Amino acid sequence: MIAGTQISGEEDIYIRIKKNIKPAYLDGDQGFKALIEHSRDFIFLVGRDGTINFANKASSTLLRYKVEDLIGRPISEIISPAEPDIVFPIEPGSLLETHSKKDLFINFMGGTGENVPLKVNWENFLDDPDINCLVLRAYEADAHLKVGEGEEEYDEALFAAAFRVNTAMCSITDPATGELLDVNETWMNVMGYTREEVIGKTSLELNIWANPEGRKEALKIIQTQGHLKDFEQEVCIKDGSIKTVLACAEAVKIGSVERLFFSILDITKQKKMEEEQKYRRDLFAASFRVNNALCSISNPDDGEILDVNEIWLDSLGYTRSEVIGKKITELNIWEHPARRKAAVNSLRHIGRFNDHEEIIRTKSGELRTVIHSAEILKIGSLEHLFSSARDVTDERAKAKKLQESEDRLRQAQKMEAVGQLTGGIAHDFNNLLSIVIGNAEMIEEAGGFDKQVDAILRASTRGSELTQSLLAFSRKQILEPVNFNLETQLKPMLTLLPRTLGATITIRTETYTDLWSCFADPGQVENVLLNLAINSRDAMPDGGFLDICYTNKTVEGHDFVSLKVSDTGCGMNEETLAHVLEPFYTTKKVGEGSGLGLSMVSGFAEQSDGHLFITSSAGNGTQIELCLPRAV
Repeated sequence: MIAGTQISGEEDIYIRIKKNIKPAYLDGDQGFKALIEHSRDFIFLVGRDGTINFANKASSTLLRYKVEDLIGRPISEIISPAEPDIVFPIEPGSLLETHSKKDLFINFMGGTGENVPLKVNWENFLDDPDINCLVLRAYEADAHLKVGEGEEEYDEALFAAAFRVNTAMCSITDPATGELLDVNETWMNVMGYTREEVIGKTSLELNIWANPEGRKEALKIIQTQGHLKDFEQEVCIKDGSIKTVLACAEAVKIGSVERLFFSILDITKQKKMEEEQKYRRDLFAASFRVNNALCSISNPDDGEILDVNEIWLDSLGYTRSEVIGKKITELNIWEHPARRKAAVNSLRHIGRFNDHEEIIRTKSGELRTVIHSAEILKIGSLEHLFSSARDVTDERAKAKKLQESEDRLRQAQKMEAVGQLTGGIAHDFNNLLSIVIGNAEMIEEAGGFDKQVDAILRASTRGSELTQSLLAFSRKQILEPVNFNLETQLKPMLTLLPRTLGATITIRTETYTDLWSCFADPGQVENVLLNLAINSRDAMPDGGFLDICYTNKTVEGHDFVSLKVSDTGCGMNEETLAHVLEPFYTTKKVGEGSGLGLSMVSGFAEQSDGHLFITSSAGNGTQIELCLPRAV
């Protein structure tokens, strides 16, 4: 309470209702609520349709109703029918449409049926969005005449109580001098001062405003508008620390005296919390944007995409406008949509998962392999699915190529070792066979053992051929390379091949125009053609076509003459193709082949500084191409 001042109860109630009706009953302004509840006059808040939305205790006493029986009741039920001007709902031009009315006598009907004449004042706030009601204040005329000055003292006491117990920092200032005339307990507790330290001092003397320009701006607003609302500023408390406050103020005229009433909320903790939340939001947004994984946020229930980062858009080939607000099922991103549903169900039980392999589809339809991690985040009452995926498609392809290269290297090393072994054995075995053949020929000349000698010579010749194949495979055979025309050299063989291959196989030849001469051992080339032709025959038991083509070819910048042998036989599967050049590897029955044919061809190609290419698939025949160096 401020000594020496009196505030009109009626005027103060209406001012405070207009300024505080919303926070009073939604935010719990205790002082204002006490002022209304304990007023000796009855106070109604009435909607446009005439429904009583609020009634204080005095209304219950005067009308002899319980408060709970009044709230929600149409006011027309407690107004005498003899009041034709008090009609609800309020119509344009009616008496109740008037902005304000004072000292109008209206007869009310009490709870026990008696007539209760009351003097009524009202203010129409129906067009004010913050209040949206008609405020009725009624009292017994005789009672006011009897109370007189006591009523004013009562209203003043109520204001003082509301001022003291208010949870906001309240102060009253002299606008002329800026001196603080009164502050409440909340103000002193927050600012750290005692009453004696502040009463009679100005805010400038106490250095309260952290930014003096803010004080000037606040006073300017009050001077032009008569009040200040939700004005955020920083203030300095006694210990020098800074607090953030939200100030409301109003210029009040009490008789001929003007005062500034301030109601201030300390929002330091709230601001700090907001700043921390903003920091976390900004930090998350930054990490989300620059993350090198494919990041997305979606609705876990229907899959609606709420946000994606740039890597996600670049990797899948979409623009932001093409995906935001769309459902994942609409974009057909998951190769197996049922797996997404299973993943969401799993997340609802375990909260998160890491490193699940999934297949996703880009805008162009390309399938990509990703390692997917996800978590369901609950923000307030909303659930969001955060997904992070790492595209490993290219990484897997590189790893596969590396593995294949390593396998080829190991195979080459193995073949080199086998080649060295077989080469050494073949040389020794060939020397032994030479001795056997020489002695067999001497016995043959002497006569008497023709059959035995013939068997020895056939076996020795076969053994010699086998050693030649082994030497060719090991690249240790003695070659005699010369320049020759491939087509001319092999032409005589083509006349003999039909008898070797059989009548069911048709031989077709094709020669490139201006065929180059090659540099190789012509005898070994003939063996190669014979080997390849016999392999093709075995692959076509029911007959087919054997195509022989001579062409010029450039491989890695070097010129070669190509001998290409193709058949329409059974072909080879991937497993057979992977082992086909290994020595002694064969798919033929026991006794039908040594498994050295293609390994011999491969050894000859490498020893001749050439190349060997094999193309085949099960059911689609085989094509083998021997590239020999071009003659210089």
